Amino acid sequence: LYHRSVSLFDILIARQALEFIGTSAAFLVVWGTLYTAGIVSGIARPDLLLIGWGMMGWLSFGVGAIVAALTERSETAERFIQPIQYVILPICGAFFMVDWLPSWGQHVVLFNPMVHCYEVFRAGFFGDTVTTHYDIAYFAPWALGLLFVGVIAVQRVRAWVQLS
Repeated sequence: LYHRSVSLFDILIARQALEFIGTSAAFLVVWGTLYTAGIVSGIARPDLLLIGWGMMGWLSFGVGAIVAALTERSETAERFIQPIQYVILPICGAFFMVDWLPSWGQHVVLFNPMVHCYEVFRAGFFGDTVTTHYDIAYFAPWALGLLFVGVIAVQRVRAWVQLS
C-alpha cells in the first residue's frame, strides 16, 4: 500500500480473483478427470452452469469484502467467522436439492441467496434431468446489496489498516 496506484480494494480484488480462479481450476480438473473416466456425463447447459458459477463468485466477493472489513476492525469478529461458516454450510444448498424438501421447507430455504446459486449451477450441470428452483431476480439484489456494503466497508476500514 506504499504505492499510490495500489489500494486496499485492489488487494481484495486480487485475493478474490485468485480464490475464484483456483476454485474454477479445481472444478475443471476434477470434472475433466471424472468425464474422461466416464463417471460423469457432459454438462447439459453450459450457459446456466457459468451463470451459477458467476453468481457464487459475485456473492462471495460481497460477503468476503464485508468479512475482511469486519475482521480488520475487530478481533472478536475473527473468532466468529469459522462458527458462522459451520452454521451456514448445512443450509447453503450444497448438500441438498430444494426439490427434495417439502413445500414449506422450499419456501424457507429459498430465502437464502446461496441456495439460488447452487440451484442454477445444478440446472446447468444436470439440465432437465433434475427439477431446480431458483430466482435470479431474487438473488441479484442480495448480491448487489452485499457487494455495495462490502465496498463501502472496505473503504471505511482503510484508515485502520496497519502493515507489518
